[in-house]
Amino acid sequence: MGLYNADDIKFLLTLRGICFALRWGRVLNPEVKKLAKENDLIVQFKAEREDIGRYYILRGGKLESKKGIHPNPEFSWVFSDAKAGFDILKAGSEEAVAQGMMEQKVRFEGDMDRGLWFNNVVKAAGDTLKKPGEIFKKKPAGE
Repeated sequence: MGLYNADDIKFLLTLRGICFALRWGRVLNPEVKKLAKENDLIVQFKAEREDIGRYYILRGGKLESKKGIHPNPEFSWVFSDAKAGFDILKAGSEEAVAQGMMEQKVRFEGDMDRGLWFNNVVKAAGDTLKKPGEIFKKKPAGE
């Protein structure tokens, strides 16, 4: 692989952000940690044109994240290129994903149920980071 362009860098940094959200979401929120222990999974995010990506391995609630393309992920987000990947992930909405699918900018490979489970873990972790103060608030007696 040669030098990365701006779209490649934005895409790769976004994938690092997913790793950050997963790591800190598990630390800050016991519910995310519990959810992450429910399944073991290898998930790949890749830009097909540039042949770049990152994969995440969840095993026993522990996370490993590596740059590159995994030879046999159980579920993959495959973007047509790095720009499409960045734009869709940055939007962070089901509508952006659906639009990307209609425009053939993203497709999914592998076990969709397990992919949806992973997306729920990422969403829960991201929600935790958006409002970390909620984790530390004292709950009224009896809750």
